[in-house]
Amino acid sequence: MVSLTIVVADDDEQLLSTLAQLLRLCGHVVHTARDGNEALAACRAMRPDTALLDIDMPGLNGWEVAQALSAEAGPPCRLVALSGRSSAEDRTRSKAAGFHAHCVKPAEPAELLRLLGA
Repeated sequence: MVSLTIVVADDDEQLLSTLAQLLRLCGHVVHTARDGNEALAACRAMRPDTALLDIDMPGLNGWEVAQALSAEAGPPCRLVALSGRSSAEDRTRSKAAGFHAHCVKPAEPAELLRLLGA
């Protein structure tokens, strides 16, 4: 298994902790963020392989973070939306913002690992 550097951003503290622990147990290096501003800063500083971003976060929302990262020079990391939003419009908006995938909460661990390529 390949170890990835992953930024996980969510304002739900319990979900954030559980997801980070799961990914660490799978051998990944995980950095957490509790809002969109922290997520953007972490992605810029860490240059992760993947970022799992909640859509509805305080500060910048996940779509705004994805747009900012997609607009920057260099290849973007793999962006995965992790959200309670599941409509076709939400998925279209995620794709337009630069997300590579849109995963609906509660996400199955196997599905997350598949999206990570792990």
